[in-house]
This record gives sequence, structure tokens and C-alpha cells, in this order.
Amino acid sequence: SGLANVCPEGVSLIWKHFRDGNIEKSKAAQDFISGLRKDLYAVCFAPAAVKKATALLGEDVGESRYPIVFSAEDIATIRGVAAKYQTVPEF
Repeated sequence: SGLANVCPEGVSLIWKHFRDGNIEKSKAAQDFISGLRKDLYAVCFAPAAVKKATALLGEDVGESRYPIVFSAEDIATIRGVAAKYQTVPEF
């Protein structure tokens, strides 16, 4: 998942809990990542939003190959979404 670039722990927990047979916790982790997807993709389309969020988290991933210009408001929103999903709740 490209979203693992923004929230690796959250994405990893989906599989970890599923592998351990805890479907309830796996679903909770999936719901958490679905929230990230919904919040981030509300700003713009997937690849560009993920790359911008990853860059704002300090990873040098370069610019999106898709032609997009982010407004200051877009960047603030993406920064807030990325920050929100850095703290993964206990599942």
C-alpha cells in the first residue's frame, strides 16, 4: 500500500492482527487506514497526495510526476492529515 509511506505502523498492523487471528483488531487497523485514505484523498488524487504527505514527513521522495499545484491550504491540510495518522491507536 502506498499509504504505508505515510503510516507504516498502521498498515503493518492490518496484517499482523490478521496473521495472529485477531480479525477484530485487523478490521480496526483497516478502518484507521481507511480514514487516512479518505482524509488524504479528499485533497487530491492518490499518488500526488501520498508523495506530498511523505515529503512533508521529511522523506525526500521527489515531486509527483502528475501535473499538480498544491495551494497553501492543500499543503496545510495534507500536513495535518499526515500528522494525525502518525499516532496509531492501540488496537
